[in-house]
Amino acid sequence: MPRSTEFLARSAVLASFLTVGTRSAPAWADAPLGIVSSPDGGSAAASPASAVNKPKLIPAALLLQTKLSTNDDPHLPDSVKARHVCSSVTGIYKVCVATTGEVDAVESIAGINGADADITLALRRWRFKPRPSAVCALQTFDFDISGKGTLCDEPGYMPRLWLAARKLSGERPAWPSSPAPSSPLENQTTAYSLCVNKEGIVTTVTPVRGASSRDSLVIKTLQRWRYSPLSFPVCTIEYFRFPRDDSDEPAATLSPTLAKEELRLLRSQRMRNDDPHLPEQVKARNRGNVLVGSYQVCIATDGSIRDVDVLSSIRGADANIVATLLTWRYKPQPSPVCFSQFFEFVVQ
Repeated sequence: MPRSTEFLARSAVLASFLTVGTRSAPAWADAPLGIVSSPDGGSAAASPASAVNKPKLIPAALLLQTKLSTNDDPHLPDSVKARHVCSSVTGIYKVCVATTGEVDAVESIAGINGADADITLALRRWRFKPRPSAVCALQTFDFDISGKGTLCDEPGYMPRLWLAARKLSGERPAWPSSPAPSSPLENQTTAYSLCVNKEGIVTTVTPVRGASSRDSLVIKTLQRWRYSPLSFPVCTIEYFRFPRDDSDEPAATLSPTLAKEELRLLRSQRMRNDDPHLPEQVKARNRGNVLVGSYQVCIATDGSIRDVDVLSSIRGADANIVATLLTWRYKPQPSPVCFSQFFEFVVQ
């Protein structure tokens, strides 16, 4: 059986995971999905004394409206690009600006291994208009790394929001007026793997957890979706509920921040958690390697898994892992909640 460890997340970041090797099953760890700031835009919790001197956290878009310097976006070192050919990497950095408009501090919140020093140096060169008070903002950078070769022909899985930001058109499936599923715990959410080529055309749609009476309708609808041109082919998992309700909205907007004790309590409420396994073809081409993936798992109030998003992909294995995670069950929850699940596979 795999070993597990809980972690706290910083802001909206996924916490680091421990490396635990195993022969027959993945090592796995879960971390809460944090919330960037409190509703008033400041940090979630601070003492009255520290709040006086602490720069206010504002949306990055507001800060960028006052940016004076140009042509100074950070770039990835070639060594980092070489490790991530035909994929995308994301970094989140806290940029603090003094009243003079100079960048006073840069903190790596969810860094990019091997690139943090270069990105921090570039961000420190940014200049803004002078302002009445110091502020900070969380700046996210998505780097799409193109390339050539067989690896680039096989699409990897990306988070839904990553692909949604590149969507040009596509309507949601119009459910037929038929009775709701008899077992909401098992069938209230359907999941489909959607793959898009570099031209932005949907190439395949495959049920991961479908509803036989509606699969053909969903597949035909998703095949008409179109995206802007991509640097590499990708896949993602799309979810639909019948009947549609508020839980169709992105899960992270509904998720509270979990404290360490709450995460432990949540884990103790698991009623079913089968271990995912790598497909044989993935094992065959990764003998002697360690494969690591991370997934956002969101639980509905009835304890079923409402959706799973691929945060860090294991090429060729994500659909199988997501399908297994969708079978996990928890005791009923007072509100929808999400956490990050890490898996490490030592391939012998």
